[in-house]
This record gives sequence, structure tokens and C-alpha cells, in this order.
Amino acid sequence: MKCRTSGSKAIARGTYYAPCDACREQSHCPLPAVVKGSSTIRVLQTRYRVGQHILNEGEPVTGLHVLCDGWATVTKSVGMEQGDRTLYVVGAGGLLDVSDNLAASPVYFGTAKSLTNSTVAFVRSDEFARRLETDQTFSGKLLRLIAKQLRALEEHYILRLSQDAASRIIHVLLEFARPYWVERGKAVTLPMKLSRSSLAEIAGTTPETISRVISRLKQQRHILETPRETIIPDIERLRALIQPSD
Repeated sequence: MKCRTSGSKAIARGTYYAPCDACREQSHCPLPAVVKGSSTIRVLQTRYRVGQHILNEGEPVTGLHVLCDGWATVTKSVGMEQGDRTLYVVGAGGLLDVSDNLAASPVYFGTAKSLTNSTVAFVRSDEFARRLETDQTFSGKLLRLIAKQLRALEEHYILRLSQDAASRIIHVLLEFARPYWVERGKAVTLPMKLSRSSLAEIAGTTPETISRVISRLKQQRHILETPRETIIPDIERLRALIQPSD
């Protein structure tokens, strides 16, 4: 798998290994259907550092990338003056480039970049196409996962159009907290601390606005931050701050 980095190297070189049996996302991820029951199919798994590019806009499409753990953004360049725009955020079990593969695009439409240390599984385009045509389990899980990501994309753009910046920022924090929410009334710890620029990119605002909103949320004890973690003491209390859409 070709990977261009932004001045950094992968944590580990790509290895053909996919521990799907131990993955908590396997119930909806299409990859187990590819791996199980076959000794000939190879799934390339590679780890990426924070900020490292996983695939790049305009480069040749070589296969399907599935995020095994961590978080990543997919962005699109909109010109020198406006820079990049975030299309969507992908969490564990998500697909980074499914539209490129389904449309048989010659090049990637956007750029995928890791928000946290992440692990990505890769299946070659020819193997993806063959499984899509012959494996109903793979196709079914893929379709459900595409629908899930499409709904998240719809919600993301509705939020951008209809809510104030502070509400969008809170919504982003809640989305990141969702996989770690165990019980109502319990604090949620996100094992990461996102940069202000990353939050601004996702929420569709400026780093200055992010700093103001995060500072206010910290003063009111809605969130806590350590050098490596973000803690939300009460999810419902934070959610109550979101202003109704116009």
C-alpha cells in the first residue's frame, strides 16, 4: 500500500495481519467476511501516527481502507484561498474511501488523515470487487456500514447549516465520546486530546472560537483536559447546552 506521510513515519510498517476475532467492531465491519474462511486473502494492516496521511487526494485508488481503531478525517481541497474542508469523521470500523472503490474512480476524491494514533486495514481493489460480487455477507455488511456513514454525513451538514458554533463544537465532542459512554451519569474519558485546529476543521469554525468555547466549558466543569485525555463528567449535562436548531 502506498502511503505518503507529512514528515513522519508510520509506527510500524504494513503487515499482513487482521485480528478480526478480537475486534469489537466485527459485528458490522465487512472485513471479517473477507478474512474468515480463507487462507489466501491478505489484509494489510498499518498503524499511523497523529496527523499522518493515510491516503491522498488525486493519488491512484489501490483498494479499500477500513479504520480498525482510532479516528481519522476525510478532507477535500477547495482551492488555495479556502484550503481543505472536512467531509466527514471516521471512527473504528469506518470506511475511508468506499465511494472511490464503488465508483471505480481512478484517483482518490479526498485525503484521509489520522486524528489519533490509528490502525488501518487495507484490501486490494481487485479483491474488494470480487468479494462484492460473490460474498453476500460482505456486501450486506458493507451496505449497512455505508448507510450508517451516510446518515452521519447528513447530520454533520445539517448541524453546520442550522446550529451555532458552540452547539456544533459540543456535538463534535459528544460524537467522539459515544464509543466510550458506558453508563448514564458516569464520566466519559476520551483517550485523546484533539488539537484546536482539528476541532475547528470538523466543527466548521475557527481555532479562536474553539479556544473560547472550550475555555468556557472547562470553567463550568463540563469538560476536563489532561495532556493525553479529554474527560466529560456528565454527558447529559453537556448535551443540554446544545441550542435548538432554528
